[in-house]
Amino acid sequence: MNRTSNGQRHCGTGGLETLLTATLAAASSTLAAVSLGMASLLPAQSLDIPFAGTAPKVDGLASSGEWDASLRIIGAGSPVDARYAEISFAWDADRLYVMSKNETAPRNRLATSAGSRDGSQGVVMDDSMELWFDPPKALRNADETKRFGIFQMIVSHNGNTYGRHHEPGYGLSAREWKLDGVMRAWTVTNDVWTLEMSIPAKAFGLKSFEPMELPVLAVRNFRGQKEWQAPFLQPGGGFRDAAHYPKMRLAGGDVLPERRQAGRKGFAHRSLRGKTRRPRAGRRGVGVGDCGLDALQANAREREERRDRRVDSRVGRQCSVYRQEARSEFSRV
Repeated sequence: MNRTSNGQRHCGTGGLETLLTATLAAASSTLAAVSLGMASLLPAQSLDIPFAGTAPKVDGLASSGEWDASLRIIGAGSPVDARYAEISFAWDADRLYVMSKNETAPRNRLATSAGSRDGSQGVVMDDSMELWFDPPKALRNADETKRFGIFQMIVSHNGNTYGRHHEPGYGLSAREWKLDGVMRAWTVTNDVWTLEMSIPAKAFGLKSFEPMELPVLAVRNFRGQKEWQAPFLQPGGGFRDAAHYPKMRLAGGDVLPERRQAGRKGFAHRSLRGKTRRPRAGRRGVGVGDCGLDALQANAREREERRDRRVDSRVGRQCSVYRQEARSEFSRV
């Protein structure tokens, strides 16, 4: 974690966004913007979180061009709050990356509760960012304790965090979500609070990230003057109602069918040396339409069928050996 006073772009109140905009920057740096109207409206289709060919540096600076290839959402609340707020998402095999820029009160003022400490519930009353996640439960096979439920994370402007794992099973309604491995850095300068984070796949009980559905509810918690919790995309229900979270999915990553076998890394962007590279021309990557659980289950069934065929083949060969040995014994008698 760090906090610096390096210069940042000032986001004043003049000419603020009145519409919620989801912006996806393609690899060519061409911006494709979709106007969603007021924040109470949700898109009919899932919003794609792009694969990060180059991981953003988590230093709290959000350097120019670093977040071009990301899903970017501007404006929080319904109706959209006049105070500037934006959030961006990107991912790679190991981590989910989050960046947020938020206008502060004059002279960099942000509210901090008396009980605000890292890991304490006092963080709830700070000016903060709040994130709720519901990763696919069928893929949470790296940690049995995270198989069920949804995850809540609150990050204060001062870097303090508060994590809860809701409905985790075992007869519990909630328990602490240990944010081990979560990296975060922030700056507060020129009336702008900038936050950058990266969250490891294992924090959600996943072995790694791959193209998948990932419902995310992102909320800007305004404290001090005009307090309210302002979602970037308005959910259809309460904060704990994961079925109505905004639809998002991890897209791209170029997962190749032949790299999805057991024991393989599964990501074409990862070479054996851990460097990123582009997939070779002519090799097919998984498209947006192939990113759901149905495709994952179909791949699992296909692997099982191939395994069964291999077993049948081995049994058949062994039976042939037994029959040959039996014929040899019979001929000697």
